[in-house]
Formats: sequence, structure tokens, C-alpha cells
Amino acid sequence: MKTKIILSRITAWALTFAMVFALILALTLTVSAADFSGSGWEFDSATGTLTVTTNEGTTAWRSERGDNFEPIDVKNVVIGEGVTALGDEAFQGTGITSIEIPDRVTSIAILTV
Repeated sequence: MKTKIILSRITAWALTFAMVFALILALTLTVSAADFSGSGWEFDSATGTLTVTTNEGTTAWRSERGDNFEPIDVKNVVIGEGVTALGDEAFQGTGITSIEIPDRVTSIAILTV
């Protein structure tokens, strides 16, 4: 009888721990998830950060974003490991305050006006 009570309490504690851990994990993923994303890009509206992860993503975000956000909403750009070239008009019309272009980016398209 005493053994069943102990096992019952251990099970209850284990389940409680698992539920709390799952809740913390879900909240963490929700906070870090992008609001909008597409082919090689994602946008976090809370921080105004556009992250591009492919060469195509440097321009795809413009056509794929729809009415979800305006280019001027982009304040920060993070250029991911997979990007070696910036497409034509990649960040024209945005509200970027600064951008760091890594050495691995070897091609920047000419912007048209």
C-alpha cells in the first residue's frame, strides 16, 4: 500500500514537471517565432527584424509579404549564412537604420531608381 502511494506521488511529480517543461518550451518558441515568413526570409514585427537566409530571400520578401507589413517597417536586417548575393532593390524603401554585410556576400545587385 505504501509503495503504491510513493509511486503515485512520483508519477504526479513527473507529470507536473513534464507539463511545466512543455509550457516553458512552447512559450519560448512562440516568443522567438517570426510573425511572417516565406521563401528564404522571415520577419519579426516586434523587433522590425528581417532575416534572410537565401539569396532569393533578399528580394522574395517583397512579393511574398502581401499586406502583412510595409517595407518601412523593416528596421534591422540579419543576413544568414546561406546568403552570398543581395538581389536588385533588396532593401530599398525600408526603414533600416544599419546593416552589416558579411564578407561571404560577394555580389550586390545594382539598385534601380
